[in-house]
Amino acid sequence: MVMGLVRDLALPASTAVQQRRPLQVTETAADWLLSFAVVPVLRGEEFLGVIEGGHRAGGEPLEAAEVDTVASFAQQQAAVAIREAEAQQDYTRWKGRFDQGLQEVAFSTVEEEESR
Repeated sequence: MVMGLVRDLALPASTAVQQRRPLQVTETAADWLLSFAVVPVLRGEEFLGVIEGGHRAGGEPLEAAEVDTVASFAQQQAAVAIREAEAQQDYTRWKGRFDQGLQEVAFSTVEEEESR
């Protein structure tokens, strides 16, 4: 989807998220940002974040094919990387609890042996 002149720079991100598809902005009211694209990162229907890309160094907007490439990356790579990071955090949390439990069991076993 392509959006023309944008004055509120937060609007495209919220629109891309609501519509669950990439959005290309061809003109902004900001002097420092000529054009940009917003691509939602989704895992199924779950919203994970957005990837935003600005205009090229010469001021030319990104082409539709480039936005499509970013969208493909967002769905195939970014969502998987986020899922793996979440799984690693879950594993690290689980391992910490497991190790703590082992220490508590070992400590109580030592206390029982010392009290005999």
